Parts: sequence; C-alpha cells; structure tokens
Amino acid sequence: MKQLAINQGKTDRSAQSNGSNAAKAVVRRNTEEVQGNGRFDVFEELFADDFVDHTPQPNVTPDKAGVRKLYGYIRDAFPDFHAKIHWQLADGDRVTTYKTYYGTHEGWLLGVAPTHRKIYFESVDVMRVRNGKITDHWGVGNLFSLMQQLGALPVTTDGNGSESVPRRARLPPKRGKQHGHAREKSRRHERCKYTNSELLKKQGPTLKPEAAGSHSLDAIFDAHIAKEFVDRDVDATMATMVAEPYVHCVPLMTGGSGSDGVRRSYSEHFVNQIPKDAEVTPVSRTIGKDQVVDEVIVSFTHDTQWDYLLPGIPPTGKRVEIPHVVVMKFESGKVAHEHVWWDQASVLVQVGLLDPAKLPVAGVEQARGLLRSARGEQDQQPSSIIA
Repeated sequence: MKQLAINQGKTDRSAQSNGSNAAKAVVRRNTEEVQGNGRFDVFEELFADDFVDHTPQPNVTPDKAGVRKLYGYIRDAFPDFHAKIHWQLADGDRVTTYKTYYGTHEGWLLGVAPTHRKIYFESVDVMRVRNGKITDHWGVGNLFSLMQQLGALPVTTDGNGSESVPRRARLPPKRGKQHGHAREKSRRHERCKYTNSELLKKQGPTLKPEAAGSHSLDAIFDAHIAKEFVDRDVDATMATMVAEPYVHCVPLMTGGSGSDGVRRSYSEHFVNQIPKDAEVTPVSRTIGKDQVVDEVIVSFTHDTQWDYLLPGIPPTGKRVEIPHVVVMKFESGKVAHEHVWWDQASVLVQVGLLDPAKLPVAGVEQARGLLRSARGEQDQQPSSIIA
C-alpha cells in the first residue's frame, strides 16, 4: 500500500508537471506567435470566448474583443513588436511570465506621433490556462519608461543636474563595443566645449544674460549642442526641441521645417555625418528673454562627406575651422528654431575649391583671427582692410 501511495504521488506530480508545461507553452505561443508575429488566427485558437482581463488598459474592454483590439493597436504602433521571455513559472493553472518587449515606434501610441525610435520595456503578467485556452489575465508593464523613451515624459534629473531615469529606460550598448564607445564619447566631450559651461563663461567675453531665468536657456542650449556633437543622437536632439521646430542654415538655405523635416535633415545630412574629430569652441554668448545668440568656431577634418557645410562634396582630407553664429529661440523650455550663419566662401577656400588670391575672401585665418580678438590678443590691425 505504501509503495502504491508513493507511485500515485509520482504520477500526480508528473501529471501536474505536464499540465504546467502545457500551460506555459500556450502562453509562450501567445507571446511569440500572436504578439510577436501578428498571428491573429492563433489568437482565436488560444483565447477562450469568456476571457477576462483583470487589468485592462484605458478605453479597452476587459474581454476577448478588447485584448484583440489592444494587440492590433500595439502592432500598428510597433510593426516589429516582439518579446524576449526571461522566465516562466506555473502555479496550478496560472502562468507568470517575465519578459522584455522591443519595437520601433512607427505608428501613433497614446497620443504620441511616430518617433521612429527603437524602444523596449519590461512586463510581468499572469495568465490562467484551462483546457488549453487562456481564460484570465493580470499584468503590469513599465510604461513610464516606454513613454520617456518616446519623449512623452520628461527625463528627471538628480540634484547634480545629471539625468536620472528608471533602470533600463535606455537601450544598453552592444557588448564588445561598450568600452570603445565610452572612450569615443569621452573624447567628444573634450572636443565639445559646450559640455563645460564654466569654460564657456571664461572664453565668452560678451556673455551677457539679459533676463531672469536666462541660465535655464543657457543649459538647454548647451544640452542641445551636446546631443548633436557629443552623443551624435538624432532622437535625443529632437527631444530637446518643440513638436514642430525648424532649422534654417542661411548660407546654403538648408535645414528643415517641422518635425519630419528637421529629423530628416539631422539624420541624413548633419548629425550622422559629423566628422569624428569635429570640435566646437565657444567665442561669446548673449542671452535674451527667450533667445540665445552664440558665436562659435566649428573645426573638423573633411574626411567624410558632411552635407551640412559641403553638400555633395566628396571628402578632401582638408582641415576646416569656420566661425558660426547660432540664434536659438525657445518656447516652453525647448528649442523652437535655429538660425545659423557662417561664411561659405571661407569653407570653400579651406577645402581648396575657391582661390583666395583672386577674390576678397579669407580661409582659416578668419577663425583664428576671431579667437585672438575675443581673447584680447589682437594687437594689430587685421591683415585685410577695405578703406
């Protein structure tokens, strides 16, 4: 009798284990085939007609039709939506799953227009499986992180002004490239003086804040430039701007208008083409009520095509140092527009496409002379004077 009881116990545990594995397989199919591949024929197979969602999303009914609508809505917003299951645990007929969802934001989501950003967020959910069908659901997801990644919620800062975001609010760097990326970013910080506002104030002899609260404009300006030249991150740069900004580069009449136009300009012709050794050196800054005007010098080696300054011109290998004037307007703490000036003739002289001997134009001495003047080192008249 004792042996019979032992054998019966083993049989019960084996049956329970098989049932748990079958339930986990049903939930996994839903995650991988329905959510990940849009197989709504499988959805009909897996979900019971009397399914109940105990934690429904806003404006979604807590039934089978509601979850079907939700899954479709998510796949419209993230056409490549998929998940990685980290682990599953079964307790009777309930399966708990911990997973991370991934996707690219190509459609509207909770009032947020497509940002084309790659996102991910974690989720833990419980599904009850009976007779091979999903009958109930309870779940929570890190939607706060998701909305931060889409730019719909602000990234908070700690007392030192550093960004403080929930764990995993950003995509991790790929393994193997992590340290090299960090070193390169550190070098960019050294080259981009905007990452050190104290240095800017020392080098900027005409820095004249004109209005209360102007220091916040100062910080927003610096953050915007750093996202361009240090992070080289189009999404992060766009996050510093209003919903429909514009950028106008006066010498070439280039730039972009509206979110799509500016993003296209940044991604196709500016941020993603910035030469590796590009430097930004501040000369002066004037801050007004809602506007900042900067004099800067942009220096780089023309070893890659950079449409921002030389559209369509193949790399010449020449070193370029060119003064800029940047006028940045702000609305509600974000960049509304930029007007950017530089001397295109000087750029062409420095890459060998214009002969300064035949025209009243200057090359690299233009930038170096400006720096000497700004630092009070100019003790003689400029070499070219028009009387």
